[in-house]
Amino acid sequence: MRFVHELTIPKNTLEADPTQEISVLVRGTLKQILVNFPPGCAGMVHLIVRDGLLQILPAVSGTSLHWDAVIQSVPMRYNLSDINHQLSIYGWSEGTSYDHTLSLSFDVTPSGQDTENELFRVLMQLPTG
Repeated sequence: MRFVHELTIPKNTLEADPTQEISVLVRGTLKQILVNFPPGCAGMVHLIVRDGLLQILPAVSGTSLHWDAVIQSVPMRYNLSDINHQLSIYGWSEGTSYDHTLSLSFDVTPSGQDTENELFRVLMQLPTG
């Protein structure tokens, strides 16, 4: 299953006060994260993904992804233990003059016998509008 998420980072967002979004996934194994840094980011737009306090992308805490015009596939083998497992996506862009939108895709191999019901439960918990 592929879960797509976009993160819009307002211009000049500080690292000390990053933009944060939550991506809700199903229980299973996170196999890959695709990250799209569109042209114009100029290496000034930063991104990290955390599971609770644990930074999982990039894997080294204290570092961030910050590219320009790059679509990067990051192979993973990360266990998502909850039916509505939540990953936090953080972004900042100190010194930029424009908002930037990054796209992420989370590829998950669901586990459990009732994966369609799990997906339905996740979707029913998402806020609307």
